[in-house]
Amino acid sequence: MSLSDLNAILDTARRIIQGNYSVRQAESLVARYSKPGKDDAENGSMVLDPNVKAAIDALERAVGTKVTIQENGGRGKIEIHFYSLQEMNRLYEGLLRTKF
Repeated sequence: MSLSDLNAILDTARRIIQGNYSVRQAESLVARYSKPGKDDAENGSMVLDPNVKAAIDALERAVGTKVTIQENGGRGKIEIHFYSLQEMNRLYEGLLRTKF
């Protein structure tokens, strides 16, 4: 992997294994880690609140895939991304087993 941060390498490897990522999915994930702030710029916000960033990181570790949070004035949405039908099914089954 073309990552220099050991934590990013370990986290990326764990996500790839847990999500059973294809080569293309793994490349995409590594590209996101290699270009910090890219997702923020794509969403139209250059600065991400540290608390929201921490929540995103915790959710991504928990579900093993990319998560985005959009918040505005106490309202918003949480998006859980998937890259294959197998991964969608894994997420679906995991969410059904979770008690809120």
